[in-house]
Amino acid sequence: MSKINNRIAIDEILLSQEKREALVSSVKRLANDATALKSKQDIYKDDVSGTAEALGIPSAKLNQFIKAYIDDLGSVLGELSSTLDVLEILNEGVN
Repeated sequence: MSKINNRIAIDEILLSQEKREALVSSVKRLANDATALKSKQDIYKDDVSGTAEALGIPSAKLNQFIKAYIDDLGSVLGELSSTLDVLEILNEGVN
């Protein structure tokens, strides 16, 4: 967005109580979301660290395993989705 468009948008927010209230509400919600996300990230990092330590492997290696699992899960879900699509087509042909 250009500086001119930014200025116009800010002017519109300043002139409209409804837009100001929407901005304040959005900022509060997003700030709460960011705080909750940061907390979840911290908990996740602690969990990974603790698990890696308990297993005697580096956290980086555990994260590689987790990423591989997630990637594999994504491909399995993709295959399941394709299978369901084929089954739906076959079912429509039978009915």
